[in-house]
Amino acid sequence: MKTGAPSGVRSLPAVLASLPLLLCLAAAAPPLANAEAYVIGIYRQIPGDFNFRMVRYSSKLGALMRRDDALARRTGGVGALDWVPFCECQDTDPSYRIRSSSVQPRGSNGAIVSILLRNGSDERFTVDLVRERGLWRVADVHGPSTPSLLALLQRQIPREEKSLRQQEGKE
Repeated sequence: MKTGAPSGVRSLPAVLASLPLLLCLAAAAPPLANAEAYVIGIYRQIPGDFNFRMVRYSSKLGALMRRDDALARRTGGVGALDWVPFCECQDTDPSYRIRSSSVQPRGSNGAIVSILLRNGSDERFTVDLVRERGLWRVADVHGPSTPSLLALLQRQIPREEKSLRQQEGKE
């Protein structure tokens, strides 16, 4: 007669021994619900006086945003972005609202939040997040007209900087 746990089932002491490891893994995993809530919070702020430059950006996208700000100060203009990348708009329509959202993990330290936004018409935006310094940060924004904010800035800012240097006679 066979005694003990059925084949493939661990004994209670083995399960209890692995509990600290499981708790550490759970604590280390970024909470996806917080990622989705962070992005929804951004979208809820857009109607009205929303400053998209104050959003928490990843180190890579944040560096590009700072370069764009510096470019705008030097030219007295607006830089590469004269629109809100989260809605690809300057103003919102009275119909503006978040129709739905969803979140998926991206690797071990990221998330992808999808937003279906009504702003005159329904449009889908996707926000890539990365966990840096304990906080969710926007790593990229994808919209109907802008497949990648990150790629757009990586292309556009050097062009505008070069053009400015040429105008200043430094190139």
